[in-house]
Amino acid sequence: MSEKTLFLKFWQKEAPATRKVISRIPEGSDYRPDSKSRTAREIAWLIVREEIVHHRGQISTYLRPMGSTVPQIYGPSADEPM
Repeated sequence: MSEKTLFLKFWQKEAPATRKVISRIPEGSDYRPDSKSRTAREIAWLIVREEIVHHRGQISTYLRPMGSTVPQIYGPSADEPM
């Protein structure tokens, strides 16, 4: 099974759980748990985006030294044409 297929299979399983957590934060909630006055919803999405960037770096770190290419799983990759 290719890396891309593995990731897509993983994301199909995890995406609904991520959306469920985010959806539990009420729209228009004025709860602001940090000093920068971000809403809880904004902070949750920030965490999700940071995790995506972190894991893309991990994938690059593991795949390239093994002679593989980094697939276009989070957007364009320098290893694959668009």
